[in-house]
Amino acid sequence: PQADLFFQESLRGLRPGAYCFEKLVFTGCIAVVQGLTMTVIVKSIVHFPGSWAIQAVTLVLVSLALSWLALGFSAWLKSGEKASLLAVYIVGFQLPLSGVVLSLFGPFSDWIRTIITTYWGWAAYLASFRDTGLYDAAVFVSEEKVPTYDLSLLVLSLHVLSALILVTSGVFRMHKKR
Repeated sequence: PQADLFFQESLRGLRPGAYCFEKLVFTGCIAVVQGLTMTVIVKSIVHFPGSWAIQAVTLVLVSLALSWLALGFSAWLKSGEKASLLAVYIVGFQLPLSGVVLSLFGPFSDWIRTIITTYWGWAAYLASFRDTGLYDAAVFVSEEKVPTYDLSLLVLSLHVLSALILVTSGVFRMHKKR
């Protein structure tokens, strides 16, 4: 678990800010590579229309948000096993939840959508090819009003920021306990 790793590193003189920065940069780099790789694969194999830049930023933000959320769990939970299990549940249920969210209605739907990262990834990706027939077909099938990619990318950025705060607060909380 993170707490044990942090304790070992703190014995070597590593400060919590440096430890947190190292973990965020390492997992962030993996998330960026993952998001860019997914973009290249989807664009070159599936040939989705739309902006490469918007689609790459979308997939990078989704990867960052979910990676740092999992890292935040490991910073806050006492057991590495609990953190891993919670991360698997949260990340694993993101895709099915994003589909369920589309069928919800009313204020509950609006609230739950704000916390489902993959919903906003779907919305940004779909909105990136708004001016095509593929968009019209997708919206017709889902009967869903798709948020703009600007709004979707803003919400995804807030998810990344929230995960960053979760990680940072967890690491500094561990430091205070030691």
